[in-house]
Amino acid sequence: MTPGELVAQLPLAAFVSEGDRITAVNQRLVELVGYEAGEILEGSITQFLPEDERERIWRRHRARLSGQKEPPDYLVRLLHSNGQTVASRVRVSFFPAAGPEALLCLLTDERERDRTTQLIQGFVDAATAAVRQTTQAEILRVAREQVEALGLSVTTWIVDGDRLHIVDTGKAGPFVEVVRARWPEGAPASIFPGPPNVGTHIFIDDLPGVRARILGEPRAKFESGAPQGMVTTVPVPGGNSLIFSCSGDRLDESVASAFGLLGKQLGAALEGALRLEEANQRTAELSLLLELGREVVGALDEDEVVSKAARTAALSLRCDCAYVLLPDAHNTVLRVAAREDPAPSPGLEVGSEFPLSVDSLSALAYRHCAPYTSSDGLRTSVTDPHGKRTTMAVPLLSHGQALGVLTLADNAGREFDTQDIRLATHAAQLVASALLNARLYAAQRTRAKEMAFLSDFALQLSGSLERKPLLELAGTALTRLLGGESWLSFAPDPRLHALRFEDKTPSDLRAASETAFRERKLVELEGAVVLPLLARDEALGVLIICKPRRYQADEANQALAVAGAVALALLSARLFEDLRHSYAALERTQAELIDRERMAALGELSASIAHEVRNPLGVIFNSVGTLQRLLRPQGDVALLLDIVGEEADRLNRMVGDLLDYSRPVQPALEPLSLEPLVKEAISGARRQIGPAAELVQVEVHIAKSAATLRADARLLRQALVNLLLNAFQSMPRGGLLEVRATNAMLEQTACAEISIRDSGPGIPPEALSRIFQPFFTTKATGTGLGLAVVRRIVEGHGGAVAVGRPASGAEFLVRLPLSR
Repeated sequence: MTPGELVAQLPLAAFVSEGDRITAVNQRLVELVGYEAGEILEGSITQFLPEDERERIWRRHRARLSGQKEPPDYLVRLLHSNGQTVASRVRVSFFPAAGPEALLCLLTDERERDRTTQLIQGFVDAATAAVRQTTQAEILRVAREQVEALGLSVTTWIVDGDRLHIVDTGKAGPFVEVVRARWPEGAPASIFPGPPNVGTHIFIDDLPGVRARILGEPRAKFESGAPQGMVTTVPVPGGNSLIFSCSGDRLDESVASAFGLLGKQLGAALEGALRLEEANQRTAELSLLLELGREVVGALDEDEVVSKAARTAALSLRCDCAYVLLPDAHNTVLRVAAREDPAPSPGLEVGSEFPLSVDSLSALAYRHCAPYTSSDGLRTSVTDPHGKRTTMAVPLLSHGQALGVLTLADNAGREFDTQDIRLATHAAQLVASALLNARLYAAQRTRAKEMAFLSDFALQLSGSLERKPLLELAGTALTRLLGGESWLSFAPDPRLHALRFEDKTPSDLRAASETAFRERKLVELEGAVVLPLLARDEALGVLIICKPRRYQADEANQALAVAGAVALALLSARLFEDLRHSYAALERTQAELIDRERMAALGELSASIAHEVRNPLGVIFNSVGTLQRLLRPQGDVALLLDIVGEEADRLNRMVGDLLDYSRPVQPALEPLSLEPLVKEAISGARRQIGPAAELVQVEVHIAKSAATLRADARLLRQALVNLLLNAFQSMPRGGLLEVRATNAMLEQTACAEISIRDSGPGIPPEALSRIFQPFFTTKATGTGLGLAVVRRIVEGHGGAVAVGRPASGAEFLVRLPLSR
């Protein structure tokens, strides 16, 4: 068989060259480069290469013919007859059957792999760009635009039960418009083959067929569109899920899998944006309430309280006018006690009265202790006479009792939503608390000392945002007010919705506390009085004054008012704590994303360097071995060759560490007996250290409860060997090495804790924070990758590695879940 006949039968694009001329080609090469066979034959091997590739390939070709060592395969860009470049990989080998300098070149088309890489990288870029946005709408818009920039069509759907609604079509084709026209009230969820569960993806390899089946039309109608499609579900916190669908050409399952990961990352970004929006909303609410609180809490005269309440409430809640209505002594009418109205109508002067027997918003809010708005279809009794268009009446509640009504109105027809009602309710509670304090102050004017103390208490209360100082402040104040000897408090257990007691708490005190907490009222028993801490109709705990003196009813009311103020402060403290946790969570999330991006880039760089260094190392090893066989060196020559070999071997180990570090950790978990693995790792470390390891005494203690776990034996052995090598190297003149395994907990999960402790000099304090960072080492010949590899392996198993703090030497703690 001639070389030409052989090449023609090869399944890959191929040609034979002799010298610098092509002597045989096959049809697959003709199809790959777009030239006729006659145009290629007898031409130069560089004729279908771009200008910038010709010199590189020509140098490699001449070097190979001259006997130099060249890689057998490499990437090359071919120049197609239509002017486009074709990414391909060429494998070159000598072909003696065609001549002494004949070469056989096999070429594969790499364009599809480039397309896949481009799409996957594009999805990573889209996720990175979306994470930087601060609103949910911007996150989805940026993600869609980034994906469209990859040449794909994107449509966003919202899942509403068993219906799908199109919310953003982007640059989608006519199919989306046909679906919108066919199902104006929402398409059935069954149009997608799923739809997928949250966090999964679907790859559609025959998109025209799927579209034809959905619309019940011939497949040929859709063959001019995109041939493939992908679908992923994006979880939306606090609402319906979103379906992200994408279509284009040259898609595959790997691209669809990356698209599914994009959906997960978008869900995390939407969660972060929602938490940020909630934190901003809470901050705005807190600012409004603090503004109102500063105005009314410090006022101790009833007229001053209601005047400031009307003025500040209208400003803080962005309403045109505000009225404060208080009941008469017989609870038959509501009287206008204060108003903030730039254009009041006749009959709405301060002192005007309105019967409680008439079902108006204000009367209903007062009687039922609940907010009402004009959307309920009722007259307001205050704003109807001069034509206000929307109104809201909120009761001034104190311990479940209405002290009056705060009525707000807006001329522009604004609809009061849930947030407006909630803010108005908070404001009304602040006004009610201030009003009650003012009444108590007026009724007990003769007790100037106690009231001065309460005023100071209120000021201190408004400046504290932590639960413990607030309770200490409240306990001290109420103990002094009621003449008690001591105080204590109990908080509710959020999981049980009941109070949490200490074991030594007396049963009668438990029963009284539970009654006060459940029924939200003051409970008195022999030797103590129990006060509930109520805010916004929520019981936040109880405060107990032990051994009080005999007190009057007005003092009890005063004590309840103080407890209510404390409860409001505790509620504000909880809001502040939630806000702080939200910011901390956002900061941790941002730090984790930055660290992941940095480590990914570092891994790619390490892998690239390692692969480029391996080939020269192979040449060095072969050359040194050949020189030692040919020259049989002695003296200094032998010493120098040994040094070259040792240094090349050390560099090869460094390359191995780089590859270990850059390689993804994907453990194959299986039940594993820990003790044999530990002993095997110790033997492996001893062999690498050499005779010096025999000077070290090794003790192994494996607890039965931690003797078996699920792990990847190869990866775990590598991690243990790295740690044991460090331990042996720290004791060159001998010492004690202890390896122990016991039960422990890792984030409330049972785990095995492996302790590796040596009696060496220990780790310098200044290096503790950096020892797990890649390329950080305190050794003269170390690579700085050993502990970084350990950390990646352990965390890949769902575990954690940390540095212990022994009295002497060094200790590393590896915690691995007992089951996953």
